[in-house]
Amino acid sequence: MRGAVLIVAGIVAMSGIVSANLWRELRAERRVSADLRAQLTASKVPSRVATPAGSFVVAEPAIVAAAAVPDGKRDSPPSVVPPRTGPVAGMNQGRDPLMDADYRKARLAEQRMRVQRSLPGLVDELGLSEEEAERFFDLLAENQLNRESASRVSRGADGLPDREGNLRRQQELQRQQDESIAALLGTARYPQWKQYQQTLRARMEAMNMGTQLTQMGQPLNSAQQKSLAAVLIAEDERTRDNRERLARSINPADAQAMAQLEEEAARINEESNRRILEAVGSSLDARQIEMLRKQFEMKAAMDRATSNLQRER
Repeated sequence: MRGAVLIVAGIVAMSGIVSANLWRELRAERRVSADLRAQLTASKVPSRVATPAGSFVVAEPAIVAAAAVPDGKRDSPPSVVPPRTGPVAGMNQGRDPLMDADYRKARLAEQRMRVQRSLPGLVDELGLSEEEAERFFDLLAENQLNRESASRVSRGADGLPDREGNLRRQQELQRQQDESIAALLGTARYPQWKQYQQTLRARMEAMNMGTQLTQMGQPLNSAQQKSLAAVLIAEDERTRDNRERLARSINPADAQAMAQLEEEAARINEESNRRILEAVGSSLDARQIEMLRKQFEMKAAMDRATSNLQRER
């Protein structure tokens, strides 16, 4: 009896944690959606190709997790996730706030922490020294602020937004960043950076899972966290073709096709989750694996409920 009570209490506590995380992700997703709409207004290209391939734009963990690709769980990070910005009280809205030295310094410090938090395992993966890591994160943070300034759409002689000019500035900043990173890393490690970017989504998911397990009283040690990340990276690569195929099949106007698509996505996720739990069996203990299984089940239940709600509208 006591064991049953403890299990129920654990499930209730875990549900509260997951609900809180989902709420934070929804709030972050709404914030990103607003930023994306503003970005798309300033550009004629679709959001998924709004920056050159291989570009890096800082995203919060919750934002990465909320990217919308219909596999229902591990979604590709969006090509463009502008850093969160907002009006500064008492400041002329026609003036770039980043021109103010004090404000820029504060934003740079904030962006620097965000960059480092958004790149789990990078230092070990690329074998960066402490000095190289500092320079690398500083470089990305500075570039993010430059992108933020450049995203403030200027106007042409006709008074209309200079969209092409804005896009050219973003492309030039991306080129400068790539050149700076290549110079810092050298020819041997620069390809490793490009490969790391392809695995970032899975690494972020592993980091979020580790955070949730810690909140549930089942923290992962360093070796377990690396093992979980490796499993998710391998699974991400294994399911990439299916996810891309599903993404190409989206037709919101065809309700029946969308329902079938959601069912197939749910089946793919169920199989994927089963493989993940089997793969981490040798590195995580029984309690940790059970917590992961419950996370998967609750996420699947939330996805089903959301899909049903959308179909009823």
